[in-house]
Amino acid sequence: MARKKTMEDAISSAPEGATGLVIEPWSIGEIYGVASWWADASAPVYEYGEDGWTQTARQVADYRHDAAAALADCLAEAMQYGGDDGEKAAEEAADLAGDAMEF
Repeated sequence: MARKKTMEDAISSAPEGATGLVIEPWSIGEIYGVASWWADASAPVYEYGEDGWTQTARQVADYRHDAAAALADCLAEAMQYGGDDGEKAAEEAADLAGDAMEF
């Protein structure tokens, strides 16, 4: 049986030199996160999910240098994919992002 991922796994495997946020909002081992070099407007934003860290098509400037906004977007997308209403998902995702762990 494979070991469940932890937030520490996500943090330790983040792109080198990047900072960000991670959270385990719904179930043990279901980790979401964002990472980047938030001072650099053109830096890519990475998201953490079941496949580990993946580079998105978005840049730091798309989120106005705000890791919490990037994480809220990531969480809202996951919630909408799961069938939640878009506006309600965005509100709940923003609340969840405020509880995330910084690294």
